[in-house]
Amino acid sequence: MSSDRSALARALAELHDVVDAAALNPERWSDFIDLLEAHAGGTKILFQAFDRECTRWTPMLSRGFSDRTLHAYATYFAPISPWRDLLENMEPGQAVWGDQYVPVALLHQTEFYNDLLRPEGAADSSTGLNVFRDHRRQASLAVHYSSHHAERMNARVMPLLSGLAVRMRQALDVNRARMQSSTPFEGDASLLQSLTTPGALVDSKGRVLAANQALLTWVDRSVAIRIRARDLLDFGPAEYQHRFLSRLQDKGWDNVDGARQPLGDLIVDYPEGSFAVSLLPIRLEVQDLRGVAALFPTSRRFLVLFRPRERQVPDKALEIQLARRFHLTAAEIRLVLGLAQGESINGLAASLGVSHHTLRAQMRSVFAKTDTNRQVELIALVTRMLR
Repeated sequence: MSSDRSALARALAELHDVVDAAALNPERWSDFIDLLEAHAGGTKILFQAFDRECTRWTPMLSRGFSDRTLHAYATYFAPISPWRDLLENMEPGQAVWGDQYVPVALLHQTEFYNDLLRPEGAADSSTGLNVFRDHRRQASLAVHYSSHHAERMNARVMPLLSGLAVRMRQALDVNRARMQSSTPFEGDASLLQSLTTPGALVDSKGRVLAANQALLTWVDRSVAIRIRARDLLDFGPAEYQHRFLSRLQDKGWDNVDGARQPLGDLIVDYPEGSFAVSLLPIRLEVQDLRGVAALFPTSRRFLVLFRPRERQVPDKALEIQLARRFHLTAAEIRLVLGLAQGESINGLAASLGVSHHTLRAQMRSVFAKTDTNRQVELIALVTRMLR
């Protein structure tokens, strides 16, 4: 008995060392699976992730299972697995013997066994571990073996998985922190750079991952749009920023098949012009999520394009609204309408034949009456009145 405990302690020490290495280098998880297979002996291993919103299990790493079986499992058999409810309801860090929940005789009557597991051989019993779970995702590690040796194999595997639970969870926490803090975009941005329209690649939080020269030039001269701290794309007025972030975080982008109703462009108006903003989701291919990266996929990415558009021409009704609602004078209304058409203060001073000092005074009065502080806020107000 003492020799068994010593052998278990040595095995766990070796496995812990590799798990610790995997925390800093996710590629070492493959070495961990190899070592676990060596210590378990005569087994097949599946390390998989589950996404609650997509209700989909995704194999991350495996040993002993054929590619055909893994593909069939991911695309069809996972939802009908007799072990599915057990896997989804296990507590974090809990290790269980599958035979106690799904008797082998019952398993042998299922399509899951006869069409998927039986051709593989020696995989109809298992011991599993719920490694990690949060509000959306979880990861499980299952060691499969023949039911002919189920009790002996479970007695060997159960202590290993139980002894690995805490260390594996800690390693995955480090993996997630490193992935979230790493450089968010290292892909090919040549298409973006070739566009003459201002554009950027952003993540679901509005962080700029790459921007083309047209956007950077615009940002340099714009009185509204900025790239703020932490690379956040700032649209200026709070209304525009809220609508932009709401679109990025819309759960409809998470649909498994990518199907959704288009939401249309965002319309933004700035002193330098009016723009239609298109948000185009960029879907990551499955092969981009290797190993444990499938458990912590990078955030969605979007191509954001700013397309110039003609401003709506103010009509007489708008002039009446400005006068009645804000008590603007005729001179102040001319100033507001000129700015709404994209004119600058200098241009208006020349066309109206008044001094810059006079226009600045009128502008301060307009700000006070409309409860705005900047030209961009004033233009946004006028744009809402035009709709």
